[in-house]
Amino acid sequence: WLHTLYWLTYRSFLTVVRDPTVQYLRLLQKIGIALMAGLCFSGAINLDQLGVQAIQGILFIFVSENTFSPMYSVLSVFPETFPLFMRETKSGLYHTSQYYVANMLAMLPGLIAEPLI
Repeated sequence: WLHTLYWLTYRSFLTVVRDPTVQYLRLLQKIGIALMAGLCFSGAINLDQLGVQAIQGILFIFVSENTFSPMYSVLSVFPETFPLFMRETKSGLYHTSQYYVANMLAMLPGLIAEPLI
């Protein structure tokens, strides 16, 4: 089980590494969202009730963007590789759990590093 998981993770990681355009677009998206949120909230931060609510609003935007973007990127990976997955599972090469864990492990470094940027 672990040997198959290792090779599936390796294959999924190569797929992620071979397409750096996706990583660059995610980085540009994060920078764009940060700039737009900064422009929207610039000058709105005061030491009163409205300022506290503005800070809560910008924190909500940052948390939701760092939560939903990786979730949707994970959802877009599976339809692309679904025909290959069905063919290989029907031939008995691996189980669904191995495929899922391998894809999650391959995407984990990017999903952790992306919100930190």
